[in-house]
Amino acid sequence: MVEVPSRKNILEAEDLCQKTIELDPKCSGGYAGLSFNHSVKARFGFGKSREADIGQANDLAEKAIAVDPEFAWSHIAMAGAHLAKLEHDAAIDSAQNALAIQPGGYETNLFMAFYLAFGDKPELTVQHAEAADNLSRTPTYRGLDFLISLI
Repeated sequence: MVEVPSRKNILEAEDLCQKTIELDPKCSGGYAGLSFNHSVKARFGFGKSREADIGQANDLAEKAIAVDPEFAWSHIAMAGAHLAKLEHDAAIDSAQNALAIQPGGYETNLFMAFYLAFGDKPELTVQHAEAADNLSRTPTYRGLDFLISLI
């Protein structure tokens, strides 16, 4: 069974990201995290308006990239915004930007695999999922088995 994020965890994370932005408006991580949360809310129907969450996800990802274009998570967040809009190729392109910044990162490879799975690219999905699995110190449900279940 594939686990999905819980509404409770997403809303708690949203509050933490908002507090991060309030404490340091120059921290792109707060914007990227909040963007990602809005894209998850849009995909899973956790918010009041899917369209509003998609708009927020996109705007906040743009802000995160503007604040720090070299922060990989800003591009992962933009990929999430594209995925929420069902723009699979654009999601892959944004994830590729993150991977170019942090090629040896667990999460950059994991999310590249995730977006490739939705883009119907199974061979590349497995390649990046295995890379993420090899980079992870502890196995998680987000690893290879989870990603393979998507394809």
